[in-house]
Amino acid sequence: RRCFRRPARLECMMQDIAWLMQPRARADGAASGGGSDNGCEGGRLGVGFTSVPPEWGYFPSKNDRLTAAQLSAKGIPPYSAATAEFALYNAHASALRALGAEVAPPQPRSF
Repeated sequence: RRCFRRPARLECMMQDIAWLMQPRARADGAASGGGSDNGCEGGRLGVGFTSVPPEWGYFPSKNDRLTAAQLSAKGIPPYSAATAEFALYNAHASALRALGAEVAPPQPRSF
């Protein structure tokens, strides 16, 4: 597809990325030459990925507060500005805990 009628977000699935790389970068054995696995000329490239806990990096803010309240009541993630802000604070606290800091859990509050 070359044209879109309205703005669109283009994504690919993680498993599709390997097919876009040079053959010697893929882990499926399609290396184009001998040599060591250290990324040197003729060897395989050192291509990989980093995985982190989901609470460290997915904080969309795409819904207004009324829509977010409706989604939350249905048990669906609301993805609003308020939940994104809380998620960011939670990510920082989680990272600090992973490094050994003692960070108290959040306290329930209502406004």
